[in-house]
Amino acid sequence: AQYLARMEELDLLTKRFAGDERDLNAWLDEKEAYVAAAVEIDSLMKGQYAKVVHHSYDEEYAHRAERVAALAGLAGEIAALDHADKAAIEAQAAAVQARYDALKSGADAKRDAIDAGLRAEQEKEDARIAYAGAATDLERHATEALAAIADRTFGFTLDAVTAHGDVLAASDAEQTAAVDERHAAVAAAAAKCDELACGENAHTALSVADGDASRQAVVDALAARRTDYDAELAKQQRWDAARLAFAGDADAFVAWLAEQRKAVGAAEGDADARTAAIRAIHQDGAPGAAKVAELRASADAMQADGVVGNEHTGLTVPLLEARNAQFDRFVASALANIEDEKEAEAKEAEAAAAAAAAEQQEQEQFDFQKAAKVLLNWLASSGAFLTEPVAASSTDEVDALKAELAAFNGELAQREPEYAALEAKAATVNDGSLFDTVRAKWDETKELAAKRAAALDEERATQEANEALRVAFADEANALRTFLDEQSAKLAATSGDLAAQKDALAALATENAAGEAKVEATQAKQVALDDAGVNDNPHTNLTADQLQREYKSLLDATSEKQKLVDEEIAAKADSGVSPAQIAEWRAVFSHFDKDKSQTLQDYELRACLNSLGDDPSDAELKSIVDKYKNADKGQIDFEGFQQLMLERNTDSQTQESSLDNWRIIAGDKDFVTEADLAMAGMEPDKIAYLLSVMPKNDDGYDYKTWTEGCFSK
Repeated sequence: AQYLARMEELDLLTKRFAGDERDLNAWLDEKEAYVAAAVEIDSLMKGQYAKVVHHSYDEEYAHRAERVAALAGLAGEIAALDHADKAAIEAQAAAVQARYDALKSGADAKRDAIDAGLRAEQEKEDARIAYAGAATDLERHATEALAAIADRTFGFTLDAVTAHGDVLAASDAEQTAAVDERHAAVAAAAAKCDELACGENAHTALSVADGDASRQAVVDALAARRTDYDAELAKQQRWDAARLAFAGDADAFVAWLAEQRKAVGAAEGDADARTAAIRAIHQDGAPGAAKVAELRASADAMQADGVVGNEHTGLTVPLLEARNAQFDRFVASALANIEDEKEAEAKEAEAAAAAAAAEQQEQEQFDFQKAAKVLLNWLASSGAFLTEPVAASSTDEVDALKAELAAFNGELAQREPEYAALEAKAATVNDGSLFDTVRAKWDETKELAAKRAAALDEERATQEANEALRVAFADEANALRTFLDEQSAKLAATSGDLAAQKDALAALATENAAGEAKVEATQAKQVALDDAGVNDNPHTNLTADQLQREYKSLLDATSEKQKLVDEEIAAKADSGVSPAQIAEWRAVFSHFDKDKSQTLQDYELRACLNSLGDDPSDAELKSIVDKYKNADKGQIDFEGFQQLMLERNTDSQTQESSLDNWRIIAGDKDFVTEADLAMAGMEPDKIAYLLSVMPKNDDGYDYKTWTEGCFSK
């Protein structure tokens, strides 16, 4: 019988061994092929996949160790039963073990190869991303730079255009440096990609040639802008030279006319001699006409070139023509006078008077034109600020703007006589039409000044309102700061007799509650500042958030000290209540003392008892209050609450009653859920408290353990 049993066991063991050995060798064949396969990683995804596959192999290899060991164990059992072919079986088990062990070095090498390939592909991917970022940054910068460079506002006068040269040079240097820096970054990133043979870049379609083109576009745009600037500068220089040349020629012509007039007047001799001398000087007006023609040609050339106005002279071609014509008339008159000296003495005197009057009229016309242009230029230049937007962040800045406007209005008032005189002259000169332009500009300037004054008044009112908000916040914040300092000092000074400390802390906690309204008031003032867009306050460096945090710290510190005093009192009284239980009761009491009065109102006590699983009737609640209340306060303070909890925890009937209540709420389950509490009609704050203190399990919250814990402490 023993022999048969041995043989049956050997048969079973050898069959198991043969199956396990076959399975393990098949697995080893598969894994040896995997380990021997070459590592080929040509992308980040392939590297990551190879890493995952090899990790799976490592886990499977570690798991197979038990089966290899089990196979050796089977071989040992078979050998122990003295199998006829035990040596072969042991050799087979050893061979499997050897093949299994041999896999490790190859697998380690393969892992190293995979890691190396993954690092290489990651480096390539990082290089591609770096190149894409640099290329995109260059393209974006080039676009923005081209938009900025496209501005061709160099100025409208020679002085302005000349001064803009320094601005342009700085801009050229800045733009060139910026685009070169980004272009160099693209080149460096591209070189790194080439070095690593990154191949295609899925992160961008921008090439190195695109980067070169972007840089070249900026360089070309800068060169084009410089060319345009040089052209504008040359044009302004040409225009100014033309104006100066015309002014000089006009002045020279006026001086020449004066000399010619003087020469005509200085002719001496008899009538024929004077006539010949005058005709030789005048030459039928040809020299004067030629000079006027040259001046007109100069004026026409300037107009064709785009020149407008001439600040170097008030003389115009029409005025010069009029003066030349006047000279011609003067000569004709002189000749006529000479021809009929005897008869024309009276006419000569009349002609001379007429000529003088005409000259005076022309001079007055010239003076009028010049004065009108001077006033127009002043109105245009000095009043330019009137159209600027009013921008100020304080009353001082508004007052500075108002002072600027007042100074302008004062100068405007000083020019009233000048304006009135010009208006009077317009009625007497030949052509007073320019005064219409002066009047329009004068009225426009006064209207703009009035509008700016109104805008400044409005802005000052705004700044005054903002300043009032700053002061109001500072007053509120500083008052709260004082309150917090005083309360903190009181808390720090609480010492001595424990009962006295307890009363003092209770009073302090009640006083602290007044800080809630102060915090809310400070936050309201902060909101008002934020709504007005006021971000600075020179009256205080306090913030509403800072004060709110300090207020909470005061409340927490007061509560913590109350807990410590309660624990010391309990320890001295030897009530058998642990400090931990005192601390827990203090936490429960503070949680339901919503008004921070250091007493529990009836509704607060009911909520507290509900959270402990009790649901007293109105009569029962009144009885509890009457039994444990503070006689002076008419409500249950923490000392009474302690006594209530102490007696409640020693009442086994109350514990069982609480458990019965919880079973009703839980629907006879051994646990309660948040939904059960809500269905029972509990307030959210009660639910939140219970969920924070009850032990949690897989199904819900263990009310039984919690209740027993409450009564066992």
